[in-house]
Amino acid sequence: MLEASFAANPAQPAAHHVLFARLLRDGGLAERAEAHARAAVEAAPALAAARALLATLLRAHARSLHGAALPTQAIPLYREALALDDRDADAWNSLGVALTDVGRHAEARDAYGEALKRRPDYWQVGSNLLVHLHYDGTIRPETIFEAHRAWAARHAASLKPAVLMPRAEGTRRRIGFLSPAFASGPTATFVKPLFAHLDRASFEVVVFDLGPGDEATAALRVLSHEWHKLRDADDAAVTQCIVDARLDVLVDLAGHAPGGRPLVLARKPAPRIVTWLDYFDTTGLDSVDLLVGDPVSTPEGGAQRFTEEVVRIDPVRLCYAAPDDTPAVAPLPMERNRFPTFGSFSRQSKITEDVVGWWSDVLRAVPSSHLVVKNAALTDPGCRHDLLSRFAARGVDAARLDLRGPSPHAAMLAEYGDIDVALDTFPYNGGLTTCEALWMGVPVVTVLGEALISRQSAALLAASGNARWVGRDSHAATRIASALVSDPAVLAETRAGLRDAMARSPLMDGPRFAREFARVALG
Repeated sequence: MLEASFAANPAQPAAHHVLFARLLRDGGLAERAEAHARAAVEAAPALAAARALLATLLRAHARSLHGAALPTQAIPLYREALALDDRDADAWNSLGVALTDVGRHAEARDAYGEALKRRPDYWQVGSNLLVHLHYDGTIRPETIFEAHRAWAARHAASLKPAVLMPRAEGTRRRIGFLSPAFASGPTATFVKPLFAHLDRASFEVVVFDLGPGDEATAALRVLSHEWHKLRDADDAAVTQCIVDARLDVLVDLAGHAPGGRPLVLARKPAPRIVTWLDYFDTTGLDSVDLLVGDPVSTPEGGAQRFTEEVVRIDPVRLCYAAPDDTPAVAPLPMERNRFPTFGSFSRQSKITEDVVGWWSDVLRAVPSSHLVVKNAALTDPGCRHDLLSRFAARGVDAARLDLRGPSPHAAMLAEYGDIDVALDTFPYNGGLTTCEALWMGVPVVTVLGEALISRQSAALLAASGNARWVGRDSHAATRIASALVSDPAVLAETRAGLRDAMARSPLMDGPRFAREFARVALG
């Protein structure tokens, strides 16, 4: 009846549109509800109820699009919602995340800043901003260090240390691992060799799982002694669970990365706290004792500063374990294509203007070459158009670019069969992406930076015996990439032997890595 009434008399009062929009929303008809909420605002722009309802519906619509890997369609809806009500810190944060996902970093920083203006105690936004600073190569390490200290002073200074329980009886040391990412992805991949090879006569592995689970989670559970599911627990409950476990050492795997719990670390729930793996900078917290680095990523006397004592695993702080079902290394694509193909499977957020500039230089240096770029954001037509436009502005024709969206993991690895040489991102390097390219026989060329995240690929390459592919700057990296594709016979030989050489290198020596990790971080 209401729909018939609106059809018969479209010029309904704004209040009627609001009422109908609410009914439609409650009935799960969000798109039609949004249309009526818009009509209400158009009829009565000052009506608070109409503006609030439309803002709510727009935010929900934006979140849905963002979750469907369509960030460029979500961004204008977030902005429209904020134009109606700019007091919502959550919406500003969501806008910042969406802008980050498409590589619009200056706008993202502004959005995070607006969120913090409205909620100065919104620590998660502060952490997002800390992560975000690492995308900008013009921000000095000292500035980033001071930002971490300021975060700790604002959000953690008032927290009191937890009252620790007596150590559990027994001869084995109890080692806790805290993360939201014990599922398929970098954390599970790099933590698995450690769990598998830690000396079980000396250590008990206790896991505090803050995230969802999948088949990778199940594989890690088999390698642990205790597993605590804490996905929905607040910081106080997580802290108490860790205290009750009576650990010797807590190893945090997230830091300020999304889903991390730095305010749990600030409460000092274990006598020693170590930070490692998924974050690449200091926590800024006095409560965290050690940070695990390596001689390349965190060199003595380097520009990056840490509140933690840095302990180093030589030669690299990570250990790669290849999945069981990886495809065989494919023949060199140049042999069938008659032209070289460069490629990157890195996240869109890492593809900054400096990266596009370097990749364009490589394509100009090798005029016949093509470039494959593959990531989840390229599902979004807006992201594809934006990336093509950025290359076009540097004189690179779209015909030389092959933009691909996501695919299942094994299929993604098989697509390295289309790549002759992989190009890294900087200053935010690859990690798992670098390892997977090497495992599939594809050399990776990187640019060496000043901080851990901008030296990560250099450390991985050095540990696998391939430090020759590290350029001191983008010009040197361009020369390296050009030289690699200049001799197809040599490149084919390199490709054929890369997997075996990598498997024999320290980068994949799980027992050695576990011994070294225990020595420097768990003793």
